[in-house]
Amino acid sequence: MKYVHQACDEFGHKQPSKLSISLPAAPTISRPTVPSTSDPTAKSVATATAVGWLLAGPVGGAIAAGITHAVNQGTKQRNEEAWSNYRQQLSQVCTEIATDYLKQFSNQAINQLHKYIKNVDYVFTDSIPPEQSEIKNKRKRLKKLRMAVDLLEKELHND
Repeated sequence: MKYVHQACDEFGHKQPSKLSISLPAAPTISRPTVPSTSDPTAKSVATATAVGWLLAGPVGGAIAAGITHAVNQGTKQRNEEAWSNYRQQLSQVCTEIATDYLKQFSNQAINQLHKYIKNVDYVFTDSIPPEQSEIKNKRKRLKKLRMAVDLLEKELHND
């Protein structure tokens, strides 16, 4: 734009409208389903131990605690896998959305730039005004005078 404005000033043209490139509308993100956050804790093992102890004594408490602990370990592993998958899906969705957004921005910017170039093309192509008829006549007369002077010089040198 700087050079276009300088050319307009130099050649006496009207300043064109400014180049305007705007950002596209913000994209909408549809996130994958968030996994349940049931986190096995020591509290569940203690509860199972107490219930097992009440129902079947120390052996029942130990067995209930062991079973609860094993179930909790499996649940914990499944939760970790679910969260890992969720993060992976979320990353993929965000990458796709960012890529689409940047492509859209690029296309809009290029289109705006082409429109601007079409609008300012006159600044550089029409900068030389057409020759006026008076100047044309003076050039023709000057050419004839030069030819006459050349003929006179030729005659002078031949004699």
